[in-house]
Amino acid sequence: MEKQVIFNSLQNEVNAVVKCVENISETHFFQQPYPEKWSIGQHIQHLIQSSKPLVSLFGKPELMNQWAKSDRTSRNYDEVKTLYLNALQTPPPFLMVYRHVDTEGSKEEILGNIISITEKLIARASNMSQADLDAYQIPHPLLGLLTAGEFLHFTAFHTQHHYGAIDKMIELFS
Repeated sequence: MEKQVIFNSLQNEVNAVVKCVENISETHFFQQPYPEKWSIGQHIQHLIQSSKPLVSLFGKPELMNQWAKSDRTSRNYDEVKTLYLNALQTPPPFLMVYRHVDTEGSKEEILGNIISITEKLIARASNMSQADLDAYQIPHPLLGLLTAGEFLHFTAFHTQHHYGAIDKMIELFS
């Protein structure tokens, strides 16, 4: 897998989310469309919370030594996407229960945070070699051990996945 392709994919997905919501009012940004359904802001806060631990890990790859190095070839974006979508077909109970996500700050601050976290993640991951991205592993709560590169693919698709939900909410507000 080519690391620049992964970084571009992740950056493009985050940029699409930000562009999609930048003209949404602050009210609609924080409005939950239905009880126990996340607002646009909560979706983006969730993406921030999901990426934050990766920034630390990619900043100190030696922390990834606590999980065995991969003995297989890294899967590509489409394979990781399929793995995730298949896992969502029979989600574990913890995914079926609504979990409230606290938003931290204004709309502008939250959008700034997702941009900042993504930039830090890409910058830190870019310091790793392609071989390290394919060798180091990180546990995912639903998918098990993913290589560092696969986790970046997952993060790009995860962003796209939430973008779909955000886009549907924007239609409700129109």
